[in-house]
This record gives sequence, structure tokens and C-alpha cells, in this order.
Amino acid sequence: MGKASAYLYDLIHASRSRVSRDTVIMFIGNFVNALLVFGFSVLVSRNMSVENFGIYSFATAILVVVVELSDSGLTTTVIRFASQHLTEGRERLAKAIFYVSLRYRVLSSALLCTAGFLLSNWVVDFIFNKPAVAAPFRLALIAVFLINIQNFISSVLLSYRRFAIKVSYNIFISAMKILLLLGFVYVLRHELTPNPAVSILVIATVFGLMFGAFIVPSFPIRRPVNIEEYRAVQRETFHFSKWITVSLAASMIFMRLDTFFLTRMTTLDDVGLYNAAMNFANFFNISSTAVTSTFLPHLSRYTGERLKRFYATILKFFPLVVVSIIILVFFSPFLINLMFGHRYENASPILRVLFIASGMNMLVNPLIVVLYRLKRVRAIAFMNITQLLFCIGLNLIFIPSFGSIGAAWTKVALNILAIAWVMIVSQRYFSKIVPEAITEEPPVDPVE
Repeated sequence: MGKASAYLYDLIHASRSRVSRDTVIMFIGNFVNALLVFGFSVLVSRNMSVENFGIYSFATAILVVVVELSDSGLTTTVIRFASQHLTEGRERLAKAIFYVSLRYRVLSSALLCTAGFLLSNWVVDFIFNKPAVAAPFRLALIAVFLINIQNFISSVLLSYRRFAIKVSYNIFISAMKILLLLGFVYVLRHELTPNPAVSILVIATVFGLMFGAFIVPSFPIRRPVNIEEYRAVQRETFHFSKWITVSLAASMIFMRLDTFFLTRMTTLDDVGLYNAAMNFANFFNISSTAVTSTFLPHLSRYTGERLKRFYATILKFFPLVVVSIIILVFFSPFLINLMFGHRYENASPILRVLFIASGMNMLVNPLIVVLYRLKRVRAIAFMNITQLLFCIGLNLIFIPSFGSIGAAWTKVALNILAIAWVMIVSQRYFSKIVPEAITEEPPVDPVE
């Protein structure tokens, strides 16, 4: 069999596995959800000035960062351990993890939101020198608390591997955002400004929580295990999540640091153009999101040679990703004008570069999930801290000289660093695996 035939055979064989079927469910659901999210972004941008869209983009960037800080890695930790406990028949321990994570989410998000309200004037005036963003900033903090509870519901659904319900939940919330936006702009005939746009996010999340209360699997409100088991679950949860907290905090900050630097160092119009391009580029990360959301519950059962072969299978899909990104880069001027209109045509060069960055992100995210399975969370945290330091330095160099396009090239450089780091760490582990390890594994689904 030739190399090309063997390559196609491996792809077809991998596509028939249970992991692949679940990934297809997540991919289709995330594709529909991404269409809705992107459609919401397009409607918001088309009904706002570029400057107002820059203010709105800043508020949502703050929202994302504070959500991840208050999450403290619990989403990943819950899925990693609760899915393993459920697979091995220890449902009480899984529910204990849910109980611990919910209590911590409520407390951490409440504290961060309160601190944000108290410091809001200082943040927008002194740090960013943009008083116009103060009110949307405060509204975004309200959304943080609600989204944290929404993320808890999602983590429970993924732990039970209820992928179809999980994506339906996301689609419901995204559809509510669009319906509320259409009602506000086209039915009530109100002009869209940043404050109503962020308020729509808050209201849609409230509806989402009401729906989520009906679909989430039941778990006890009181502690479901004895005190010794509860403390063991706490130790397991927070020991694993402490490095994920560092990792996610660093990664979320450097992922949004471009918007913060642009807000401080350029005009709000530049912030709007950059975020229009970034929203479009992020739309094409749906396959990466589908893969990472599906892989982690399944990989909790994989060890040794089986995990190594799974890692090798992921690498075989890389050429398809590269070809897709080349096509998107070629059509980027047409796409930006089609979706956002001629007001955003100056975002076209930014979009080309961000497509490249998104492609690299699609390559590295599935491999990072493998590192989570290997409990290499410290290595991931160090990688993200390194990226954060590079992000600060490169943005300080590139943005004053090149503006928004400099921020986009910074993302490319950071993703190159991530790919190199993950490949080195994972290869060092897999080089120690001997083929005989596969015979020691319990029977599970055929190699996906």
C-alpha cells in the first residue's frame, strides 16, 4: 500500500470510531452555534459605528478574561475527573466534584465581580484612558456571574458525555441572543449602542440558565459523601486545577491582551476593525472546539500505547487544516466585505494574518488535551506564562509601529511557540512508551 493510500486508510479508520462520532456531533452543533454567534457579531457590528463596536469589543474581552479567572480551571478539572469516576462506576465521587466546583464558582465569581465594580472607574480611566467604556464594563461584570453558572452546567453535561444536549444548550443561548437583538433593533426600532448590546448578553444568559435547570443531570445540593471523601475530592480537584488556573489566566489574558493594548494605544475605531476580523477568524476554530470538548472525557480512559496512537492519529489531520487555512487567507478580502460591509474593508489585511493564527490554534488545541490527560498541567501553565510574557513584549513593539496588523502577527508568533512547546513535551513522554503497554489496558472502544 502506497503512502497516500495508507494515509487515506488511516483517516477513514479513525473516522469510524466512537470518539469520531461524538466529535461529529460536537462539530455540527458547534458549527451551528458558531454561525449564530458570528451572526450575532455581524448584526451588532452592522448596527453600530466602528467606534461603538470597539467599545462593545472591549467589554466582551473583559467579560471573557474575568470568566476564565473565576472559573479557575474547574471546567477542565471537572470533565477530567468526573468523567473518569462516572466511567468507573463511582458516581458519588463525580457528584462530589460537581458540588465542590459549583460552590467555588459562585464564591469566586461573586468576589471578582464585586472587586470589578469597585475598581471600574480606576480601570477605565487610569489603565485604558477610555472613560466611554465604563458602563459596558460594569454590565459585562454582571454577565460574568451568570456565565460561570452556565459553564458549570456545560461541564456536567460533558462529564456525562451528553454531547448532543450540550451543543443544543449552547445553540439555545446563542439563538436567544439573536432573537433579543432583532427584537431590540428591528421591532422596537431602537438604535444599538454598547450598553444594550451587552445587556442582551446578560438577558440571554438568564434564559439559558432557566433552560439549563431542566436539562442538567440531578446532583445533590448537600454534600453527597462523608467528610473524609469530600476532603479527598477537594484535594484532587484543587491540586489539578491550580496549574490550570495559572494556565488559563495567562492564556486568557494574552488572548485578549491585543484588544486591551489596542484600546490603550490606538483609537476605538482600530479596536473595532481588529475585533471584527478576530470574530471572523475565531469562527473557524469550531472544529478545534469540537475536538477538545469531545476528546477529554474519552481520553480519561486512555493510557500508554493507546494514548500514543491516538496522538499520532491527530497529527495525520494536520495537512487538511493547512490546506483549509490557505484557502481562507486567499478569500479573506471578499469575506470581510460580504459579512461586515465596506466600513470594515480595512480589516481585510488583519483577517489574513488572524486566519493563519487560527489555523495554528486548531493544530495545537487537540494536542494540549492530550497533555491534560497526561497530567502535564504544569508544563501547559509554563507554556502559557511564557506566551504571556512574549505577548506583552511583542505587542509593545509591534502595535506602536504597525497598529492592528502588529497585534495580529503577535498572535501568529505566540501560536508558533505553543506548537513547538507542546510537541517537545508530548514527544518526550511518548518516547518512553513501549509497545507492550497496550496489552495492559482494559478493554475499551476500538482505537479511534
